[in-house]
Amino acid sequence: MRPVQPEELSALLDRELSPKRADEVRAQVSVDSAMAEELKTLAHFDTRWRALATASAFEPRVDLPRRSQFWRSALLATGAVALIVIRLAPKFLDSAVLGVTLNVLALAVVLGAVFWLTRNVLYSMIDSR
Repeated sequence: MRPVQPEELSALLDRELSPKRADEVRAQVSVDSAMAEELKTLAHFDTRWRALATASAFEPRVDLPRRSQFWRSALLATGAVALIVIRLAPKFLDSAVLGVTLNVLALAVVLGAVFWLTRNVLYSMIDSR
């Protein structure tokens, strides 16, 4: 029977030894009080480290900041005023190209707002799960 190496005590605790070698190490520990005390100390710290590792397990969670209602309301009000100005401007200006351009711009703003609101509704549905 070969002598027990210090790392084999840790390997015994972690069940890393072959069954034959584990029996040999246990037999030597049973007759050597210093080795038994060392194994007891290792077992104590192993238990504590495992408990600490379990207690400090990482739980991935991301908390995104909530959007301010003020900024949402201000953006919607600005968009509404901009649409009114864009739609009325061609009536006061005598340019057909400018009128078409402003109408296309108004359509783009409306579609952008619809996309933005739809996206926010979908995100709020996902966040509520």
